[in-house]
Amino acid sequence: MNIPRALATIAIAVACNMAALAQQQPSGYHLVVCLKVNPGKNASYRRWWDEEGRKIVQAEIDSGQVTTYYRLRAVAPSGSSVTCDVVGVWFYPGMPPEPLGKDTEALVRKAGITGSLEDFAARRDAARTVVSSQIFQNQVALGSIKKGDYVTVSYMKTAHIGEWLNMEKTIWQPIADALIKAGAESAWSVNLLILPNGDDLPYQGVAVDAYPNLAAAVKAQILDPSFDALFKKAHPGMDEDATLQTALKTRTQSLVYLFRVEDVLTSTK
Repeated sequence: MNIPRALATIAIAVACNMAALAQQQPSGYHLVVCLKVNPGKNASYRRWWDEEGRKIVQAEIDSGQVTTYYRLRAVAPSGSSVTCDVVGVWFYPGMPPEPLGKDTEALVRKAGITGSLEDFAARRDAARTVVSSQIFQNQVALGSIKKGDYVTVSYMKTAHIGEWLNMEKTIWQPIADALIKAGAESAWSVNLLILPNGDDLPYQGVAVDAYPNLAAAVKAQILDPSFDALFKKAHPGMDEDATLQTALKTRTQSLVYLFRVEDVLTSTK
């Protein structure tokens, strides 16, 4: 039986964690911010990020507020109609901190940026708009995401969160581990949406897969004759059809988005 990973709905994300997009952190809590580049400002926004944005995030990391940051650029879908052109993902060492507020100036100065906070905010906001921000918590993760990787974020709708998470850990995790060891993937994780919350949300969590190149990311979404052998190696003695049908019943994969990892920032200390 040949089943594409998309049809098996055991798969990217990011909004960006990416979907979580990442090696497991001490608490797993991470902020995912969806950004839309303002019309005609793509070059300006890239310049702002290179000159100021990266320095601000690095200052957050070096101060201990953040452990790791991932910056994702939309690949598919992309264009003027896409919701997120860029997704930023901030992983925290513990519970999510309070918004910067009065600490913003100290952080800006630590980053070596001069001038008024108003001018800094004006340069930033002239190039991009914050569409949304969400808090996720990582539940399980393998491997590590690297700059240049391609990431799929699979958005999962479920009324049975416990069953879905158990399925990912018992059925898909051994397969993901085999894919990473074979070099077909760089990383895999499952992340639960913490806030916002409620029954009317279009998804309750995301599965994130990172690939070393675009070809590997595309191959994972189509019929692959090698999947049968991989499944049997990960789950010897288990019936593939029955197992995957059970997996399908735990959640619906509502969307799969593709991103490229533009930046990965960690502590410089």
